[in-house]
Amino acid sequence: MRDELKPCPFCGGEAAVMYAVTDDGTKTISVVCQKCSIGIFRARTSENDWNAWEKPEKAIAAWNRREGGQDNGAD
Repeated sequence: MRDELKPCPFCGGEAAVMYAVTDDGTKTISVVCQKCSIGIFRARTSENDWNAWEKPEKAIAAWNRREGGQDNGAD
């Protein structure tokens, strides 16, 4: 499954996709380990990106990528 998150590469904990809007209106998407809190972050600031913000595929693919270029098959 393309949107399935791999366990944390550091502690093996479960990861989750997190969304937020900062005080200045910057939209953010992160994938964060629920156990150790390590994560990756992607900010989106343009209005044109708002709809894409709801599609976390790039953040998930980045999270799932492992040393040596291994990933879960996502582009």
